[in-house]
Amino acid sequence: MDEVAAELNVSRSQAYALVRDRSLLAIKIGGRGQWRIERCKLEDYIAQLYIVNTKENELKFLAEIEESRLTGELFDPHDNQP
Repeated sequence: MDEVAAELNVSRSQAYALVRDRSLLAIKIGGRGQWRIERCKLEDYIAQLYIVNTKENELKFLAEIEESRLTGELFDPHDNQP
């Protein structure tokens, strides 16, 4: 679990939370209940985050275009001001 937390740059407890809420798929093995997270499952989780992030950015971009259309202001995609 420490390696997963380091890979995601989160705390160990945050990594456990991802497993508990089933965002990150893992299995419990052994008598001591150690969690095992396969590399491919971790990579799938990270890939899914990229997809979600991209979709959120696309929606934000489209909303900004629509807002500029409604207000009559010119839309500048390079303007990062709020």
